[in-house]
Amino acid sequence: MVLGVLPRTVAVTLGLKPSERIVKVNGEKVETENQFYHAVQANRAFCKLSIKDTNGEVRFAQAALYEGEHHELGALFVKE
Repeated sequence: MVLGVLPRTVAVTLGLKPSERIVKVNGEKVETENQFYHAVQANRAFCKLSIKDTNGEVRFAQAALYEGEHHELGALFVKE
């Protein structure tokens, strides 16, 4: 679950908001923070997310990841 988003990061570009839940990254189902980072690393140039919003509806977001940018996406997570 997303706890917060750091300003001027890819997480802002992806439109992530607190209380949303990331369910897939680059087509891989994720349930833990480690699974999330592993799925992101599988494609270092592109990030496609399936996000369950606070209404329980799934939306999709994608962004390019550029070499030389900050190495973190800017999403803060919390365990449920």
